[in-house]
Amino acid sequence: MNSGVLRPYTTELTYQVFDWPVHPELVESLAREELAREGYRLVFHLTPAGHLMEWHWGEVVLVEMLADQAHPLPEHRQLFGHRVGNERSEQFQPAESVSYQTCFQVERLAPELFLHLHDELMADGEKQGILHLLPCHDRLGLSPISFVDLQSRPGSLLAHIYHTFPDEFAVVKTQTLIEVSGEQAA
Repeated sequence: MNSGVLRPYTTELTYQVFDWPVHPELVESLAREELAREGYRLVFHLTPAGHLMEWHWGEVVLVEMLADQAHPLPEHRQLFGHRVGNERSEQFQPAESVSYQTCFQVERLAPELFLHLHDELMADGEKQGILHLLPCHDRLGLSPISFVDLQSRPGSLLAHIYHTFPDEFAVVKTQTLIEVSGEQAA
């Protein structure tokens, strides 16, 4: 773990989706997972600001990224890009048999509720999924965490992703569903 890595504030985040791979030098990866299932390949990176999820199915590529606005990415082939704030949903069909749906939001909680949620996410992450702790801003504080729960079924991938921001008592929640329909899903 890089002890110099600090998570930005939620007000500094953007949620972006591209239809082509993002150049690896543009991403600081703290943890990486790769899996191949049901005809697709998924490369998942946890980053200081959030995550990068790269999904490949034949010629179709989708890249979802929760990123720091201070590190701008090229807008070329960007399907959408929004600041993170209230709940927002997007959906589109990048190919005839592929559909993509996502929703994302920042949820600010009372300190005691935040601590409870933080503990639940830690417990869940120790049992399954991908869990990563970032260094805390001060030695007595909570470490920000990222927890990823990937659920793969024939013809679909569902990703629930949580990033905590202890200094703000906030969590950024994202949910993404990618489905492949028809004979090509088998």
